Amino acid sequence: MRYFIYLICVILITMVMVYIGTIKERNVGANLTNKLYTKCAEKVIKYLNKNECASLNDIQNVIRGVTTSIFWTRKKVQVQNPLNFSKVLMDKLYKEGKVSIEMRKNKQIYMLKQKA
Repeated sequence: MRYFIYLICVILITMVMVYIGTIKERNVGANLTNKLYTKCAEKVIKYLNKNECASLNDIQNVIRGVTTSIFWTRKKVQVQNPLNFSKVLMDKLYKEGKVSIEMRKNKQIYMLKQKA
């Protein structure tokens, strides 16, 4: 009888571990993308702190080749198309209120918003 209880406990623990694993595997794509956006946003903000303003080409050069991974999986994600990724990233930072956009010579120039 005692071994039957041990067997049931092992089965329950295994079921819980498999369930947690499937949840993590299902969310790994979204987690990787969010982590990549966060890492690139930090790099861009650091660049803007240093240089005051940047064009879209400068931002593309900053985020080109950035990779990220999550420790429980071997999967990695990398910026493959810096042009599209930089547009989406800067739009997201603009909507969050972290950067401002200014037009100079028909080019968009991005700057950090001044804190009051």
